[in-house]
Formats: sequence, C-alpha cells, structure tokens
Amino acid sequence: MNFRYEHLWCRAESWRHSEIWHVVEAMGYHPRLINLVWIGIMQDPILKMLVSLANSAGVETGITLHTSTGVISGMTISQKNYFEEIANGFANAWPGGPNEDIRTSFLSIGGAADEHDELTNEFIHLKDARVVSAGGFLPSSGEGAYWRGKVESVTGFHLGSYKP
Repeated sequence: MNFRYEHLWCRAESWRHSEIWHVVEAMGYHPRLINLVWIGIMQDPILKMLVSLANSAGVETGITLHTSTGVISGMTISQKNYFEEIANGFANAWPGGPNEDIRTSFLSIGGAADEHDELTNEFIHLKDARVVSAGGFLPSSGEGAYWRGKVESVTGFHLGSYKP
C-alpha cells in the first residue's frame, strides 16, 4: 500500500501515547496505517482495485458511489479515456466547428496526469454518470455526464449502475 500522506503523521501524533494507540499497535498494525484510519482518509482497497483495472486494462464496470454530497452512478473508465472524451466534447462544441487547439489543451492535461503514476489511481472517472436523487436522475434523459472524483471522498459503493 502506498502511503503518500506522510505529512499527516504529525497531525495524529497527539494520540500516539493514548491507550488506544497501544492496543492497536499490539494488534500488529503499522503506525502509518493507524494514522490514516484514525484521521479518516483510508481508501477502500477494492475501490482502488476497480480504479486501477479501469486505468491499466480499460475495464469498465457499472458502479454506484456514495459521497458526502450524494449518490453518483455510472460506468468506470480510464483516466486517459476520460480526458480524451472531455477534450473531444469541448473541441467539438467550440463555436465555428471543432477546435484542435482546445482538444490538444485538454489532452495535455490528461497526459500530464498520466505522467504522475502515484496520482493516476487517486481519482475515479465515470461515463454516463447520473446523480441519483429522490426526484429521479440528473440528467433525467439521454446520456449521462462524464464525472471525476477523488477516491478518498467515496464513503461507500456498490457494483451496478442505475439507469432512468
């Protein structure tokens, strides 16, 4: 497991000498893992695996994500595919016809993100995404939207996506 949150070590240091620290440490957990769990940013390893499969092998999975702002449902896609589709969408919607400069700009953002492997699986990308609400789905008809969110912001998920 990659612990890139080492700067958070000192934030949780205050509880290091508490009774709970000694109990958890005696259970054999790594101190950095204890701190990640304690401050609430532990990422679900199954969700991270699904994101990794989308990015490395192009596996698309129907998924419904629960976040603090609501429920989002769609199909997982790779980061590369996400940026390609966003780039094409913006370029084709440009007044006067497709704009290759706009397309190239968005593709360069995606390319820069791909160069930082440690960040590639920190975001989840969905196509045909819909916000699920008591009143129905947003968007309510036609294709859903492309959606990008932080894996650490997902509080729960289940496989399968909702469709109107």
